[in-house]
Amino acid sequence: MTLQPFATVDELAEWLGEPIDEEPDQRRATRVLRAASNLVRSYTRQQWADEHGKLCEGLPEALADVTLSCAARYYVNPNAETQWTSQIDDAMDGGGRKVESSGIYLTESEQRMLDTVREQVSGVVAKSVASIATTRGDADGYTRDGGVPWFVVNGL
Repeated sequence: MTLQPFATVDELAEWLGEPIDEEPDQRRATRVLRAASNLVRSYTRQQWADEHGKLCEGLPEALADVTLSCAARYYVNPNAETQWTSQIDDAMDGGGRKVESSGIYLTESEQRMLDTVREQVSGVVAKSVASIATTRGDADGYTRDGGVPWFVVNGL
């Protein structure tokens, strides 16, 4: 099922300050908004939609704001390139391009904004991994080294 994005193409055009009128551009903008919305859903650990894929009522504004910011960044610069030039004396080397992070991504400030609405998950499993050693004890319920196995509690 395709879920409704948190923002519309018109809102993205307003965010960018330029119209998105052509059919191919509208389709591309719609797809970018869906991808950004899915990233927000993944980060917040919530769908924010009903069983038909329609957005729930009364959603936090942070969802649309971060979706628009993320989608605009990718829509305008899909390769995530930055350009710089270096100058030695009076000569310029022509610059180059580096990529900070490719694809659709959330910045630290966007993550902080979404943290206020993010579903909290129990940290018991998510924050640590542990192992429990199990050994077969002697018939009397004690291990060979004299200790009580982990499953024996109060002589039960």
